[in-house]
Amino acid sequence: MSILDQLLLLARWKRLILVNTLIVAIASIVVALLLPKSYRAGASIFPPEEDTISGASLGSLLSATALVGQRANLPVLATPSDLYAAILKSRTLREELIRRFDLQMVYKVENVDYALRQLRETMRVKVGSEGVVMVSFLDRSPERAAELANASIEILDRINREKRHNSARNARLFIAARLVQNRSELAAAEDSLRAIQERSRLLIPQQQAEAVITAAAQVEVQLLMREVELGVLGTQLGPDHPDRLALTREVEGLRARMREMESGLAGDSRFEIPLSQYPGLSLTYVRALRAVKVQEAIFELLTQQHEQFRIQENRDTPTVQVLDRASPPVLKERPIRWLICASATLLAFLVTTGVAAVIEMLRRMRVQAPERFAKLVAITREIGLGSVLNRI
Repeated sequence: MSILDQLLLLARWKRLILVNTLIVAIASIVVALLLPKSYRAGASIFPPEEDTISGASLGSLLSATALVGQRANLPVLATPSDLYAAILKSRTLREELIRRFDLQMVYKVENVDYALRQLRETMRVKVGSEGVVMVSFLDRSPERAAELANASIEILDRINREKRHNSARNARLFIAARLVQNRSELAAAEDSLRAIQERSRLLIPQQQAEAVITAAAQVEVQLLMREVELGVLGTQLGPDHPDRLALTREVEGLRARMREMESGLAGDSRFEIPLSQYPGLSLTYVRALRAVKVQEAIFELLTQQHEQFRIQENRDTPTVQVLDRASPPVLKERPIRWLICASATLLAFLVTTGVAAVIEMLRRMRVQAPERFAKLVAITREIGLGSVLNRI
């Protein structure tokens, strides 16, 4: 059967097709006019700025681990704006909106889960290519739609402040505990340095060593000069000559002085240290002094960071910068009446035309292929649709 023949058969049903299509079209217009209007209001915020604390390397490390350098826990391709979007979609924020606006009553649902599902369907969160976060709500009341959007931004800011407060508080408590430990370690290092100074009589190693070496050098120069003089007198005077004896005694005295300076047995100064002991004593002193300096540097850094985290903990500045606040919309978003009417009319036409085509096909089968038609009747009776086929 050609297409023209099929169209000719369907033309016999033109009245039914036109009447059904017209009825559905009128009904869709009535329904579209009766459907309540829904409005969408939205707000947008700037991309979040990284909240870091300036300071030395220790401060940067603590900031990254304690605070929510918010990037540290994000996936590779995620951004802080994506984190804001996730918070806006969170159950905590949506439950707060449900309680604040009594949405369970507005949506006429039995429990909070149904209200959460309804709110999720009406809520839209989007992150723009520039990082701007946009949130909007669909509601029958334009005022409530705008209030929902603005309230979601306020709750986001409150969650961020609580997060910042808790992170800074945890970091401050950690640093406070570390400060207590550092104070005891610093005191122990200072006591160790003082004990080394008292035991070795080494106060300023470099200056003391320079003074002792200079004095020893002067004594050694005098000794060499006197030995030269003694050698000259030895060629001119006898061993019992008073000048030679006096010079010999002076040389012996200088030699004894050198031995005392080298062994530390000099009795005229309690601060003199044997030259042979200077390398070991200096190394011990330097290590003890270095331990004190390290603890002092750590104490200074910890004190600075403790103060910065205390300020961060008590700071109550906004964490969200609003780009556009939501205002009650004038134009509705739903229903799209022309789309409803057009879709219903087209669907009615196609369904009626299809039913007419099926009826004509069955009639033709009953005449041209009675055996196939009988099998079809038997199948419809087996599945309980025999009466429907009889009506057709």
